Amino acid sequence: MQIHLEKVRDQPFRWQEDLVFPLSDLDRPELLSLSTVEVQGKLSPLEQGFYLDLGFSYRQKLQCDRCLEDYEVPVEERLELMVVEGRAPDYDGEHHLQAEDLGGVYVEGGVLRTDPLVLEQVQIAVPMKPLCRDDCPGLCPSCGADLKSDACSCAGAATDSRWGALAALRDRLS
Repeated sequence: MQIHLEKVRDQPFRWQEDLVFPLSDLDRPELLSLSTVEVQGKLSPLEQGFYLDLGFSYRQKLQCDRCLEDYEVPVEERLELMVVEGRAPDYDGEHHLQAEDLGGVYVEGGVLRTDPLVLEQVQIAVPMKPLCRDDCPGLCPSCGADLKSDACSCAGAATDSRWGALAALRDRLS
């Protein structure tokens, strides 16, 4: 959505929209599918700038890193930002981020586009290591059985011969 800031100077502007993002725009291989993102927003005028309050919800389908099963997760997020008209300050050289640098967005041309803000939050909500559940045991390294649902038919975990010297040292010390 594009919001013309001059139209919001006197009273808050509320809206609802449904956004569809192609997976190629997200560039997150962990994400298998993404539902329509339902957005509810409010932009309120302040003395200097605007206050943006966005709430959004959607479902994302991921593949567990341990057991390789697909699973779906509901996501509900909220984003609150200060919107300031004008160019972002140019910092020469190194600049240390302050807390106020993180909660604001600069808008040039008097038009606020909400799509990039929501897209960024969707990307952030995709876990780096997706797990279907926190205690997922994964797959057996020997036979490949799903340890969550199947009993492993292996006699036990095979030991790695590279750890043999440490095992011998442990046995000698105990």
